[in-house]
Amino acid sequence: MTQNISLRFRMYGQSADPVSFMDQMRAALPSFNVHYILGTNAGDQSIDKAKAYGADVITADMNKFDEPVNLMRQFAATLGMPSIFMSPGVGLQDQHVLEALKALGRYHALVYSWQIATQLNNGEGPGKFGYNTGKVETLEALLNAPILPDYVNNGVLPDLKIVKDDGTIAKDAKDKSQTGGGEETEENIQWKRRLKNARFIHNASTVLSMGAKTSTGGVGYDWKIFRKEYVAKVYLALNGMTAEEYTSSIIVL
Repeated sequence: MTQNISLRFRMYGQSADPVSFMDQMRAALPSFNVHYILGTNAGDQSIDKAKAYGADVITADMNKFDEPVNLMRQFAATLGMPSIFMSPGVGLQDQHVLEALKALGRYHALVYSWQIATQLNNGEGPGKFGYNTGKVETLEALLNAPILPDYVNNGVLPDLKIVKDDGTIAKDAKDKSQTGGGEETEENIQWKRRLKNARFIHNASTVLSMGAKTSTGGVGYDWKIFRKEYVAKVYLALNGMTAEEYTSSIIVL
């Protein structure tokens, strides 16, 4: 008997091929009746293709982190089923999702995520847990969806410089010290505020492959990974939460 689940993904631009990706995931997830939700820019060439396939399409500014994630999660909540959020290229398979749903029930957790091969999210601390590159969210998580603030977007905190341990300013390949991204930490903080016993599972033992690097939002890829850990500390400070309080609700497998 197949289970219902939605799958949210972001894709845009001339090379975007949502149909190929959805075909791939249909084959990878035979135990599930998958409801696809594409996030893309208004007017993108992928929209008609996705709709013809039967997917729902959410349009937003894909150069931002807050708007697309907020709108896609809010829509997923209306479908009454758990939801996968992933990036095309991640080697997610049927057994991964089945195991995730079992663990979510066993631990009474909201979100289950995996370590992604290229992402370095090994569960060692804030900024290194679950990413929107590959996770499963329960219906309870969706119904209590966090609303990301605009400070998770690139450059919204322009006066906040990223300082390395040696006291120097860290900069990316474009000579910028730009904060932003790492929105997953902000999401978990808000879930913890909304739901007293919120728990999250991060599987650092099962490392999912990644066939391509994800979008960087206009900054270098290595910088994107580096700053996730840094901005996690910033978001915790902005919300008055300690690293210990944050990590206490995360189960690392």
